[in-house]
Amino acid sequence: MPDHPGKNDPHLAFRATEDEISTVKQRLVERDMEVRESRTSIYFHDPDGNFLELTHWNGPDSE
Repeated sequence: MPDHPGKNDPHLAFRATEDEISTVKQRLVERDMEVRESRTSIYFHDPDGNFLELTHWNGPDSE
């Protein structure tokens, strides 16, 4: 899997805390939804097929 699963795929990204991302990931997995991950984000499709990203990345200076 590439370091950034959404790099070449059109998607919407939303900033969230690491705890929020963990909670959402758990809920998605409980619902048998596919979740892809990078170091700072999770990626998934919503029920309408939109490709979404939740990230806690704040730019290159934050790493």
